[in-house]
Amino acid sequence: MDKQEPRIISPGYSDNELVDWLEGKVRAARQLHALLNEKAIHEERLSMLVTEISALSQKTAIEVLREEQLAEDGCVSEGIYSSHPDLLQVSSVILKVVKAELERQNVQPSVENIRCVLALIDGSMPAFAL
Repeated sequence: MDKQEPRIISPGYSDNELVDWLEGKVRAARQLHALLNEKAIHEERLSMLVTEISALSQKTAIEVLREEQLAEDGCVSEGIYSSHPDLLQVSSVILKVVKAELERQNVQPSVENIRCVLALIDGSMPAFAL
């Protein structure tokens, strides 16, 4: 099926003016196409930078806990850390996973959001059979 060519209504334009107008449109369309391609390249690079920054942020993060904070959790006073040193390492891994999953879900991994996730997990523990 052959398509009909589009028609342009050009009141008052000479043929030369119409050609100049069309050439201007084609130039602008080519520039727009080039800029959209350039934008896509920059967005991809930005996405890679965000991923790299996130990974390095996790590697450089340092959490300093005071004995009072640990005592509030009951872990120090009960000697859990001294008898189970792996728990620090496990908690560190869990925290990284929670942060990464929040980021993946486009949720800011703030202290409040992480505490909320951990509270939800804590609340589900009695119903969870180990």
